[in-house]
Amino acid sequence: MKDSSNEMSQISLDQANMYLTEIKDAFKDDMGKFNEFLMSMRDFTTKRIDMVGLKSRVKELFKGHNQLLVKFNAFLPNEAEVEDEDEVSSRRQPVVNSEYAMKYVLNVKIKFRHNPQIYKSFVDIMKMYKNKDKSTEEVRQMVISLFEGHQDLVDGFMVFLG
Repeated sequence: MKDSSNEMSQISLDQANMYLTEIKDAFKDDMGKFNEFLMSMRDFTTKRIDMVGLKSRVKELFKGHNQLLVKFNAFLPNEAEVEDEDEVSSRRQPVVNSEYAMKYVLNVKIKFRHNPQIYKSFVDIMKMYKNKDKSTEEVRQMVISLFEGHQDLVDGFMVFLG
């Protein structure tokens, strides 16, 4: 019977070795970066730098190699993961600005001023979307059905879904 803790450390060791090979391959034309990564890891294990210092170095070294950065995170505790700047800034920016959203909703209200039930149904669909009562695909299908014959409204709503 195998010792499960030994098996787990073997898996981790295998993963680490595969990852090192991947880094080496990525920097085959610039072995200085690979060596700098190894020195950073040594500095971290000997406590010359802390987790913040390690993350900073690795982030700089792996600039333009997002897959390496993502895989590096697999070796870190969740709270210590290194984030890609593009990913962080895209999370900060709202997908749809509020001015667009207000204009779109007003456009729906105006278009269906003689049929308020359609507008009410739209508002209900928006609530379901916000509350995650329906999947994105279900909401998309509901809007397509509700706004049949009004492709401009369907297209406008797709902006909300991203």
